[in-house]
Amino acid sequence: MSRLVLLAIFICVPGCNDRKDDKPVGDIVALFGNVRSLDAIKKAPTVRAYLLTVQDENDLHRRSISEFRSTEDPSTVLKAFNTELKEVLLNPATYLWDEANACTPNYGIRIQFLHDNQQVDILVCFQCNFLAIFEDGDYTGRQDFTPAGRRRFLIIAKKLFPNDNMIQSLD
Repeated sequence: MSRLVLLAIFICVPGCNDRKDDKPVGDIVALFGNVRSLDAIKKAPTVRAYLLTVQDENDLHRRSISEFRSTEDPSTVLKAFNTELKEVLLNPATYLWDEANACTPNYGIRIQFLHDNQQVDILVCFQCNFLAIFEDGDYTGRQDFTPAGRRRFLIIAKKLFPNDNMIQSLD
């Protein structure tokens, strides 16, 4: 009987331990460059939001965060929006993992997370429905987001920039 119990445990444990979300969690780490960047987003006491200027054709392939221009000084993100933003960014269901968008981005907003001596910037393009990630000023990656992810990012953007007609006109 004890052999039967051991056999049942041996067969069940590997199957019981399989998690369907292993791949997306790994993708989140890869998307943000490393665990250190994820921690910076999670723990950032300071989060800033910028509206970016419309880029011309020469601006669209910039690889350093310093190359993007904002329309005005950043606004500090209120704690309620900060929490909501982190939930969307770190949720694997926000992203389309198996699709690639060929759209050329025209980023509209920049969200900056500052933690200790680290800076993580997220640029969001509502035209292409994806975001780009920069760690300490350097490009680390980009990812398309789902229609639900777009809705959540857009709700946050409209709260962050209530006086911007372009952001408010998006649906």
